[in-house]
Amino acid sequence: MKNANFLTLSICVIIILAMAFAVTGFFSYRAYSSSSGLEKFYLQSIRALKERIDSQETEIASLNKKTAVLEDRLTANSVFGNMGSKNKLSRNGNDNLITMSAEDLKRLKQIIESTEREQLRLARIIESTGLEKLAEIENIDPDILREIYDDRRKRSWIASHRSYLREQNRELHLADKSRYDEELNSLYQRARFRGRRGANNEDSNKAFNEMLAKYPNAYATAMAIAERALYYARRNTAETEKYYIMLRENENESYSNIITDRGIEAKPNIEYYLANQYIREGRIEDANAMIDSLEKNYTDSLLRMRKGDPGPRWQPVMEGIEKLRFRMR
Repeated sequence: MKNANFLTLSICVIIILAMAFAVTGFFSYRAYSSSSGLEKFYLQSIRALKERIDSQETEIASLNKKTAVLEDRLTANSVFGNMGSKNKLSRNGNDNLITMSAEDLKRLKQIIESTEREQLRLARIIESTGLEKLAEIENIDPDILREIYDDRRKRSWIASHRSYLREQNRELHLADKSRYDEELNSLYQRARFRGRRGANNEDSNKAFNEMLAKYPNAYATAMAIAERALYYARRNTAETEKYYIMLRENENESYSNIITDRGIEAKPNIEYYLANQYIREGRIEDANAMIDSLEKNYTDSLLRMRKGDPGPRWQPVMEGIEKLRFRMR
C-alpha cells in the first residue's frame, strides 16, 4: 500500500515538473521570439529611415541648386520690396529663366525640418537597441552606424546654420533701412560684383567709392567690401588683402561679423583663403596668424569651399583648420 502511494506521488511530482518545464520553455521561446522580432524591426526601421533621409536630401539638393543662384538677390528684394506680387525672382540677361516661388522656399524649409526629425528618430533607435548588440546581428559595425549618424547630424547643422546666416543678413539690411535712405541700397546694388563683370565695371567702382564716402559705417558698405575681397580670392591675393584690411581695421560694429547676401561669413572665409595662399607662397608666419585668428574667433563658423576643393561645398571652420595644419607639416 505504501509503495503504491509513493509511486502515485512520484508520478504526480514528475507531471508537475514536466508542466513547469513546459510553461517555462513556452515563455522563454516567446521572449526569444519577441526579442528577435524587435531586433529585426529596429533594423528594418533603420534601413527605412536611411532611405527616406537619402530621398529627402536628394530633393534638398535639387532645390538648393535654385537657392544657391538666387539667395543673394532674394535678400535684397525681400528687404526693399522689389519682389512684386508674384513673389518670384528671375535672372537678367539672355540666360534661361530661373524662378523660385514662396512655395518652393516653404517646401525647402519643410524638407529640412522633416529630415532633422528623421535623424533624431534614427538616433533614438540606435541608442535604444544598443550599438554593441546591433553589431552581433548581420555583422553590422557600430562604428559605421555612428559615422552615418554623425554625418547626418553635421549636414543638419550646416543647413540650420546657413538658414541662420541668411536671416542675419536680412536683419543687417533692415537695420540699414531704418537708419539710411533708399540711396544706400541703390548704390549697393550698383556696387556689387555680379558674375564675371568684376572690377572692370566703371559704374560699379564709382558706386562703391560713393558708399565709402557717404555711408562708411553702413552694413551694406561692409558687405560690398567683403564681396570684393571674396571676388578677388584666387584671382589677386594683393587685392584680397587690401579689402580684408579695410574690414579688419574699421572698428565700427557693422564691420565685425559681416555676412554677405550669399550667406557667407566674410572674415573667416577670407582668412581661410589667405592662409592657403600664404602656405603656397611659403609665408608661414602670415599663415599661422590667419589660422590663429580662425581658431580664436570663428570655430562655430562655416566655410564655403571653392569649386575643385575636396569635400562638401560647405564645411565647418574646424575642418578647414585641420586641412591647413596638414598642409603645413
